[in-house]
Amino acid sequence: MPSSAEAKAAYRRAEMMMRSDRPDKALPELDRARELAPDDLTYRAARAWARFCAASDKAALADETRKLLNYAAMHGEKPEIPTFWLGRVE
Repeated sequence: MPSSAEAKAAYRRAEMMMRSDRPDKALPELDRARELAPDDLTYRAARAWARFCAASDKAALADETRKLLNYAAMHGEKPEIPTFWLGRVE
């Protein structure tokens, strides 16, 4: 069974892609992290944020992104990160 270390490594690679303003390249890494740790809200929230950033029509994804980020902010281990992203959506 894949380890959480592999999920964390995929997440770290995605973070580097996001810092380089390449959300489209971060999405496969976040998909991998979610595949390895499907219940981790951090990975779900990061994927929603990356998907929003990569979208050409952000308005079409805004409601879905808000819902997921709000849920992650209320129930996740690190609420400050999805809360920050939620503010950026607005």
